[in-house]
Amino acid sequence: MSTYQDLSGKRYGKLVVIEVCEHDHLSGDIQYKCVCDCDAELPLENRAIHIVRARSLRSGNTKSCGCSRHALRKNYIDITGERFGRYVVLRKHNKTSKDGKTLVECYCDCDIHLPEEKRKIHIVKARNLRTGVIVSCGCYKDEQTGIRSSIINKTHGLSGEPEYYVYNSMIQRCTNPNHNSYMNYGGRGITVCERWSLSNGEGFVNFYNDMGKRPSNNHTLERKDVNENYSLNNCHWAEWDEQGINKTCSIFKDEANYILAFELYHNGKSLTEIAKIFDCSITSIKEVIDGKTYSFHQKNLMKI
Repeated sequence: MSTYQDLSGKRYGKLVVIEVCEHDHLSGDIQYKCVCDCDAELPLENRAIHIVRARSLRSGNTKSCGCSRHALRKNYIDITGERFGRYVVLRKHNKTSKDGKTLVECYCDCDIHLPEEKRKIHIVKARNLRTGVIVSCGCYKDEQTGIRSSIINKTHGLSGEPEYYVYNSMIQRCTNPNHNSYMNYGGRGITVCERWSLSNGEGFVNFYNDMGKRPSNNHTLERKDVNENYSLNNCHWAEWDEQGINKTCSIFKDEANYILAFELYHNGKSLTEIAKIFDCSITSIKEVIDGKTYSFHQKNLMKI
């Protein structure tokens, strides 16, 4: 049996041993009553008593009542009264987040017109405010979403018109890698001029002012030089052959014709010019360029 050693009066970290408390029969260890430096300014009779095992004191596993660990969590910059976006910090919250992060209570500008007692208090992570992850209670994001969805109608009121669908299709072909025709447009380096690419609806307004109203449903936007970008100087409304739109152009069942049409396009011929060469519709030529006719041609080859 080990010799008992009285630890009374000794210091272990922030803990000072007062006296033996009791013998822990389960662990066989002795427990001591201790006081911690965190409330050293209080009279001894008012200080909190902490029960600690002798083994934990001697091994250094326990060095305080827990205040040292909590102090690490309190090592943050006081941001009370500071503004972050639409948030103004009122005070530190009395609890931490589930992952142990400091929380603060804030007012948001969206209800600044209300009396203070009726304003909603939002509890957010302090670090999210400092890093700019959060700038409002969500009102700013909602406003921006609403602006984006309505800006076109507010700007020009033509979002339901054919010209807008033509414009949007042009933008998608040149900028969206997931678009079916991107490979033959944006993938080849074809872009939309800066004047037509402006955001907040301005690009479409410029496009509409430059190109004018689509003459008819039989007209499509066409570039004069297919190797150049979309711009006023290189675009015009081209009329489709109305009879040719509904007829199937079987000439492209011949692989040689398919390859020739594709090469003519990439050598600078316009859709209109290629359609005249093959005596078919612009739609049929466009299907060749977009790769749709090729898959149809492949199926026909398998039948031969």
